[in-house]
Amino acid sequence: MKNYFFRHLILIGHSTGAIDAALYAHKDRRITQLILTGAVSDLKNAAHYDFTDEQVRDFWTKGYIFYDRPGKWMHGKKLKKAFYDEFFTLDIPTAIKKYKKPLLIVHGEKDIIPASEPQALFTMANTPKKLVIIRGADHSFTEAEHFKKVLKVMGEFVEKRFI
Repeated sequence: MKNYFFRHLILIGHSTGAIDAALYAHKDRRITQLILTGAVSDLKNAAHYDFTDEQVRDFWTKGYIFYDRPGKWMHGKKLKKAFYDEFFTLDIPTAIKKYKKPLLIVHGEKDIIPASEPQALFTMANTPKKLVIIRGADHSFTEAEHFKKVLKVMGEFVEKRFI
């Protein structure tokens, strides 16, 4: 903050970045708009999207796991139980209720995270807010047509004047 003098910021977070963005946005008055993609509403449920029952058991018995999901963000990495435990300490619902500025939630119809998660997040959020489900899109909007739709929706949201 000492080197940058931005008075208005748009914070965008995807997947685990959406968790961070949702938890942080209400704390920084410079954030004027928040965009979340591939987001969850409750980390207690989200642990089930990232970890198998066997991995959860290994966290408890070994104190760590080697994340074995090719193509995923932490494939092949050693994760300590503290990483898993953090899922149960961070409170997205409280943080998102404290955020009182424009919010856009974009979600893929075929995301591994069920549509009920962003819908719950949308329900608990303050207005102005918008939820967009991209038909046929996966968690990362990997198809070019889906990614273009996400960019279009984001662009329209950012250009809109809410004040």
